[in-house]
Amino acid sequence: MIKVKLIENRKLLRSEDLELLAKVDPKTVTTMMQNRVVLERIRDDSGDTYDINGLFNDDSFDGYYYVKLIGNPRSLDDHWEIWFERSYDLQKFKKKLFMAKLSDK
Repeated sequence: MIKVKLIENRKLLRSEDLELLAKVDPKTVTTMMQNRVVLERIRDDSGDTYDINGLFNDDSFDGYYYVKLIGNPRSLDDHWEIWFERSYDLQKFKKKLFMAKLSDK
């Protein structure tokens, strides 16, 4: 069974976010910041984790997206921050994640 927990965007900007806004197109980045989630990938008892790359290996997203590992990659649980340019791409991602969780045995 896939053990992941989706944490909705809390809209709190970090200093990194503000620096990014100053360097790139503010409109696109502002939109992406509104369409971001954190995916917590939880290891099961055997130490295995779900490979999130499978959620991005096709052309199902129309806009830009950004995936960033946050926290310590050697910790027991991984956290990935995922930004989407388009809100419907975020909805597609949530649906793909839900379907992956349902199909896993």
